[in-house]
Amino acid sequence: MRFLYGFSVEHLDVADSTLATRLIARLTLSSGLSLPDFLVAAQALNRRAVLCTFNVKHYSAVPGLGIEVPFPRIA
Repeated sequence: MRFLYGFSVEHLDVADSTLATRLIARLTLSSGLSLPDFLVAAQALNRRAVLCTFNVKHYSAVPGLGIEVPFPRIA
């Protein structure tokens, strides 16, 4: 739990909601992303942040979104 104290909380704002709505309209049928995924993607885009996720396949459908795998998975 102490690990999480090193991170700040980013609350959704109007710009995030607006961008998420645009992404949903353009990508919902082709991406496999759900509403929470679009909200996360919009936040990352608006903050020019890299999204660390294992869900590279789906998030790669979002134009301009920087994506990184956080660490290699052990099979």
